[in-house]
Amino acid sequence: MRGNDPLSTIVRFALMACTVPMTAATYHVDAVSGSDANTGLSAAESWKTLEAVSRIELGAGDGVLFHAGADVAGEH
Repeated sequence: MRGNDPLSTIVRFALMACTVPMTAATYHVDAVSGSDANTGLSAAESWKTLEAVSRIELGAGDGVLFHAGADVAGEH
């Protein structure tokens, strides 16, 4: 059967192992304790304003989480 020989199997496995998975990023905004100098990549490194969010390019699957109970300054 075509494609089931050992060499084809090895090539397919090698191609799958070399594939770099795309991962989505989750950004955090906390208007009370965040800082736009932070990375935004965790709750402890939250941004403070929407301006920080507007400086990045969001990709497919990326998300922005806003800390509850605070008004976020900036324009969207």
